[in-house]
Amino acid sequence: MAEFTLWSPEEMQERAKPKRAVQRETRERIIAEYTNYFQNAKAGFGGQVVLGDEEDKRKLRALVREAASRSNLVLRFRPIKDKNRIEFLVIDPQSQPARKTGARRGRPKKKS
Repeated sequence: MAEFTLWSPEEMQERAKPKRAVQRETRERIIAEYTNYFQNAKAGFGGQVVLGDEEDKRKLRALVREAASRSNLVLRFRPIKDKNRIEFLVIDPQSQPARKTGARRGRPKKKS
């Protein structure tokens, strides 16, 4: 037998939103939630995030980094092999080494 579904006006408005807008709202909600965790954090603090079944480690790490940056914090992620866990340290931005600028890749040019 066929499956019948009836939506309320609120559900119809939600269904009418573009997929990208729904994804953006979800992303902002998650970042706001993670930002609350970083309210009292300072350099030297650390933590971990345990991923759910359907979550992507790279995407979640980007969300955690964005939440920390909105709280003016810099994170260093610890390399671990567990695919369901992310560990990080809150570091002092001044202790982070400056990035090299002007570095070239590849073979050096011949001097004539």
